[in-house]
Amino acid sequence: MSVKIQEITNKDLLEVEQLYCKSIAQNPDGFIQRLDLLPNIKDFILTTKKQGGNFFSLRLEEEIIGMCGLIKKDDLVVELCKFHIKDIYQGRGFGGKMLDFVQEYAKIKGYKKLILHVSKSQERAITLYKKYLFKITSEEICEVILQETIYTYPTLFMEKIL
Repeated sequence: MSVKIQEITNKDLLEVEQLYCKSIAQNPDGFIQRLDLLPNIKDFILTTKKQGGNFFSLRLEEEIIGMCGLIKKDDLVVELCKFHIKDIYQGRGFGGKMLDFVQEYAKIKGYKKLILHVSKSQERAITLYKKYLFKITSEEICEVILQETIYTYPTLFMEKIL
């Protein structure tokens, strides 16, 4: 079983978009689940890269089964975002492989801290982050107003010193 993590390229964008859309649809309690209100993931990836961040895919054989991004916050801090593993592959160690990779990548790039936020409904993700020694720094109710509708999400903010 060949597992490979690599930078997302333009040729990966359609497959990554399909993974992202399916993952969002399967998590009704997570952050804003209406894809029509979210930024286009392809544009988000390209913009993140232009701003000094990066996005990675996790491949099993030739299939993309996971993705995540790193958004540069400043020269020392990077934010983990859009972390998704296909549901049928969750709980099998692939999320850990992805976290190991992005943490090492962030260290090599000179970052000292990795931050993230996660909705409290995503218990499996929180368990994974805690296993990888992320510490909860705060808990908030995040409000997002889109098209005159207020969406509220109980959210954990976490960090790890690299």
